[in-house]
Amino acid sequence: MGLSDLLKMLDNHTASSVKSRYQNKVLECMLIVITSVLPIDEFFKNVFSEQKEPILQLKRRCGFYYEFYEQFYAIQVFDESTGDYGKKYKYSNPIYNKFPKVKLTEQEVLNRIGDMTVTGSEYMGKDDGFMTVDDEDLPFN
Repeated sequence: MGLSDLLKMLDNHTASSVKSRYQNKVLECMLIVITSVLPIDEFFKNVFSEQKEPILQLKRRCGFYYEFYEQFYAIQVFDESTGDYGKKYKYSNPIYNKFPKVKLTEQEVLNRIGDMTVTGSEYMGKDDGFMTVDDEDLPFN
């Protein structure tokens, strides 16, 4: 998707259509989530470096900017008066302490990978939430 298509899709003041196989579809969304491992400035620079539009065009259409980390997440709101995101509000990750952090040895990692070997419809792992299902019980051929 090109930058102009993305900006048009994110513009909540204009009805826009998106390309579809046989006929373009009108897009009507309440929420669009864009994910990247890069910060928004670096994402824009890397993906749309040859475009003439400034990054402000993307930022003003993305009202909230979230960053997720292991122990916390941060939220910033776009400020129209400054043309950038405002103060960063940090919140603790509510599930961080619910799962114990276990350091595995290299051999334990290799054993777990070996346990996940799939042969036909039979799963070789133990106590992982998966169950063995006979081929005739599968919902598809």
